[in-house]
Amino acid sequence: MNIDYSLPCRSSNYRAGNNGRDFIVIHYTGNDNSTAWQNAHYFATSKVEASAHYFIDNDSIYASVPEDDTAWAVGVKYGNAPYWGSCKNSNSISIELCTFGGEIQGPTIDKAAELVRHLMSKYGIPIDHVVRHYDVCAKCCPAPWVGGAREDLWTLFKLYVLGVSGEGAPTPIVNPTPAAQAIQVVANFAIACGQQCANQFVGHDFIAADGIIGPATRRMAIRVLQHALNLDYNAGLVEDGICGTKTKAAIGQHYVRRGERQYMVTFVEILALLHGKDPHGVEYPGTYGSGLASAYNTDYIDRNGFLFVLGLLGCEV
Repeated sequence: MNIDYSLPCRSSNYRAGNNGRDFIVIHYTGNDNSTAWQNAHYFATSKVEASAHYFIDNDSIYASVPEDDTAWAVGVKYGNAPYWGSCKNSNSISIELCTFGGEIQGPTIDKAAELVRHLMSKYGIPIDHVVRHYDVCAKCCPAPWVGGAREDLWTLFKLYVLGVSGEGAPTPIVNPTPAAQAIQVVANFAIACGQQCANQFVGHDFIAADGIIGPATRRMAIRVLQHALNLDYNAGLVEDGICGTKTKAAIGQHYVRRGERQYMVTFVEILALLHGKDPHGVEYPGTYGSGLASAYNTDYIDRNGFLFVLGLLGCEV
């Protein structure tokens, strides 16, 4: 991967230092047919009190704000958004994508996916923390991947980042996806996210993030459960992915209560993804709120809002 460092951002457009690297935020420049060089040059030479870490077009990647410093990119709230408050300028890396003919084109997508993969690996950032400016601030950015059928392109980009086979990389074509195919794409993406989150949670890449539920993923779900029980209750379980007598006894009639914050909630969030459902984020430890509740039907939730773990699991995915 070739990155050009010849146009560092003007110091008045960003802040030195950071508070960690927890998110990657994807933007678009909004000035159609401009190049990465032109955008990087503008932020290097003009005082605008805004910035990004990288600019990407079909031919090049330009570094602007150093990764160790804070770009001013996601600090304005335009409406309600799921990652507002958790993703901030100080804990994120912002990447601006150039458009040509109103679309983010294939070579730009390739370079962006490569850079995102590199940053995820370097900082341990999970795929569910690769978000759009839209997801943080409710701004329509990157516009080519926001709203209607364009949401599929965002899903496909994240699948491409993960290297999930079967769907391929997104293209600049914005034809609507047939409903059944769109549903399957989203489900596959959720499963792939769950697989990566499971690996991160247990601290070992036991399974591929391929969006496919097989024996290894089913066993991984049990391993995630065992890890959560050990963290929350010092259960002393061997994390072998086998739902044996000791694991079942440790679960008992365990439930997670609305508002509760523990690693068992993290397990349920990951399990939701492995079921192709959207828990609205995975936290370490997790908090059981409305997002997680909406991922499951009422068969597993009693009138007091308790979500029963054994019913969800059945010792299999």
